[in-house]
Order: sequence, then C-alpha cells, then structure tokens
Amino acid sequence: MFGLAVPIAMLGGLIGLGGAEFRLPVLAGPLGYSTRAAVPLNLAVSITTIAASLAIRSRSLSLTPVAPFTPAVLALITGAVVAAVAGTALFARLSDARLEQTILVLLLVIGIALIVEGFLPQTERALLPGMVNV
Repeated sequence: MFGLAVPIAMLGGLIGLGGAEFRLPVLAGPLGYSTRAAVPLNLAVSITTIAASLAIRSRSLSLTPVAPFTPAVLALITGAVVAAVAGTALFARLSDARLEQTILVLLLVIGIALIVEGFLPQTERALLPGMVNV
C-alpha cells in the first residue's frame, strides 16, 4: 500500500490537490475495497491530508494575501458543506452500480479538466491577482 500511496501523494501535491482523485481508484481497484467502503475511507484520508497540510504550511505561509477574498472563501465553504450534505443523501440512495458509474463520470470530467487546463495559456502567473511571483 505504501508503494501506491507515495506516488499518489506526490502527484496530488504536484498539481495542488489532496490526491483524492487518484486515491479513490486505487482503493477500489488494487487494494480491493468496495466502492461504498472506499468513498468514506478516501474522505478520512483527505481530511487527514488537509489537516497535516495546514499544520505544515502554517509555519511558512501567511493568510494575509487571502484576507480580501474572505467573502468568496466563506461562500465556497458554505457551498461545499451544502453539497456534502446533498452528496451524502444521494450516496445513501444510489445502487452500487449507479454509484460506480457516477464516480467514473466525475473522475473522467476531472481528468479532462486537468488535461484541458494544461493546454490553456498561463496569462496570470501569480497565485492571487496582484501578487508577484519570486
């Protein structure tokens, strides 16, 4: 499992994601978890990853540049919580086959979006507008 976890973590960190998009197929595939068991396990690993990332980065990064975007951040958090509640209700109602199809479609859309983004021109090089890359 460690041999699969390290490349997934490196890939997720490289593109700025937690790796959940790459971890779920491994949990449901080579590691043999059912899709219904892999989803909450993947969520638990994601929460742990986010907590560790915040703890590690809090010593070297400042949230000051993000402060002007607080309303947008709070709106995104609110939307994510509402979507999580709705997703949990949907998760409980879906059959195993429909759940696997839904996950397949979502992962394909994410994969296509990542590929397309790689070919888009990078006109804004800063993390946030108005910031200068060093």
